[in-house]
Amino acid sequence: MTISTSISYPVGVKALLPEDAARRRRIERFLVDALEAKDYREVILPIVDFVDPYAGVVSERSTKQSYRFTDREGELIQIRSDFTPMLARALAPAIDRNALPLRVFYRGDVIRYEQTRLGQNREFFQVGAEMIGPPSVSSDIEMLRLAASSILAVGARPTITFSDATLFGAIVRDERLEPLQLRELRSAVANKRRSDLKRVAPEMTADTIRVLELMASGRIQLEDLSTIKATREIAARLEEISQGLTNVEGATFELHLDDLDDDPGYYSGIRFRIFTDVRRLPAGHGGRYDELYRRFGADVSAVGFTLSVDYLEEAF
Repeated sequence: MTISTSISYPVGVKALLPEDAARRRRIERFLVDALEAKDYREVILPIVDFVDPYAGVVSERSTKQSYRFTDREGELIQIRSDFTPMLARALAPAIDRNALPLRVFYRGDVIRYEQTRLGQNREFFQVGAEMIGPPSVSSDIEMLRLAASSILAVGARPTITFSDATLFGAIVRDERLEPLQLRELRSAVANKRRSDLKRVAPEMTADTIRVLELMASGRIQLEDLSTIKATREIAARLEEISQGLTNVEGATFELHLDDLDDDPGYYSGIRFRIFTDVRRLPAGHGGRYDELYRRFGADVSAVGFTLSVDYLEEAF
């Protein structure tokens, strides 16, 4: 059977022809089998939802990535661009605290408006997992190990880098800086501009400047966080997580305290990115979001991850 490949589609989307579709389904099956083997149960979410419930829940950048339209009833609707907040909105009213922890997974497409680059997708097929329950270190460890075993299930070797999404905020918490200073400081650290730190906020204490300089140089270690009271608990938790990630054959875990990657606005603890041995860009990401479910009326914590199957195809 000959199928024409000359059809034009909008930027960032494509059709999958039989061989590509079969490969996609094989990867999806391996991932789902790996999650179901750990007693994760599937949740199916809609592809569209109202815009209003997510106001103030996600970051401005994430909001701008959503495709929106007004339906025939005059309601403002968005196409799914992120499973995590949608899952929280769907599960929160039905959560039975006596049945926690709750382990679920999902799969499906997300569509995001991204600045166009050669080969940049706007439509992604994702498989993800989430544990809702107490904010324990053991649940962080379980999720990191599950992400690794899921990648291993499709025949790739994972490298997972992790830190804490609250680390930068904790370092500067007691400095009483203006919002503009905080944004500029974060940018300087993320882009390794050590020389900008004192210029942006010369009034910072010596300990804070020293730790930020270490972050900006990529040389920061857990012991460096002991000089700042607000970061000691974070350092202790990350150390405990690190100790729990040994003996995962075929997987590598790396603590990257200088990693200030883009935050969708709801992470409140561990934050990690998932790489494969054949791809330099992340094939997935995840973290802890203890406030997200509370925004939708459920006083519970959660941790989870999402894998972009499109990017795993390169390793299959």
